[in-house]
Amino acid sequence: MNKNKPMVRINKHCSLNFNFDINYKIIFLVIEPPQECFFNIHVYKKWNTRRIEKKGFVKKLNNGTHMQRYLYKAYYDYFGKEMTITFKTLEYYDAISYTVTQEDNVNIDINIHVGETIDIEDDNRIENREYALIRGIFTHEANDHKKYAFFILDWFYDTKRTDNLMGCKIYDLQELNNDLWLHVHSFHIVD
Repeated sequence: MNKNKPMVRINKHCSLNFNFDINYKIIFLVIEPPQECFFNIHVYKKWNTRRIEKKGFVKKLNNGTHMQRYLYKAYYDYFGKEMTITFKTLEYYDAISYTVTQEDNVNIDINIHVGETIDIEDDNRIENREYALIRGIFTHEANDHKKYAFFILDWFYDTKRTDNLMGCKIYDLQELNNDLWLHVHSFHIVD
């Protein structure tokens, strides 16, 4: 275990991360599990304001940003929350890790970093897979005073072309200003 980030497990569904700053003040972060089978949720390496701006993200939400609209939609789609977003600050991180209990009671540890490509099984269960690039990982405190974790994704889309040499599909990456597929998703889409 990293001495700078000790972890205290409260119970199966809630964990605390203790982060130490230069003055040794303890700041703890409890991330709300989206479903009962998710636990041990941790985020790592908080970004500074300069890095957030360099990546083209916003730290403070306002009605003029697309991010507030994306976040509102994610809260509604994943948590059934239809609410005004009161708390406006987002905190970005390099990585997230968590444990998921599968249907056969096997625990799977998942670690995801910004810049990685993920694959997601399509909800229609016809063995169709979707692919996305993790552009950002952030947390937000909702009106219920609980922290939720989200991904900012750019989706790969099938160009309907095939590579002549390899015989595989050719994909292209969704542009940042392309809203055909949603950019903000709860982290639990990867399970």
